[in-house]
Amino acid sequence: MARIGTGYLGLAFVAVLPLVGAADAATRVWPSDCGGASSLQGCIDFASAGDEVRIDTEVVIDEDLTVAKSLRLFARGNRCASRPVAICC
Repeated sequence: MARIGTGYLGLAFVAVLPLVGAADAATRVWPSDCGGASSLQGCIDFASAGDEVRIDTEVVIDEDLTVAKSLRLFARGNRCASRPVAICC
């Protein structure tokens, strides 16, 4: 389980865990396409192992996050948005 701190997502410290079953992975976009989740943690909880979560906001996300499955997280507005957040920051 990875515990992720909070702060400006552009400066986030997000763990990118190994992908399992990437062929079955879905792309989720928070806050618009995550099963109605109002928080990023809710979106992470909604996503299945191996999914990709694209964070489509440039506002500060003030949450403590826990990731207990393999996910890929991407941030919009990141200086290298085509790469996972952990690689960029």
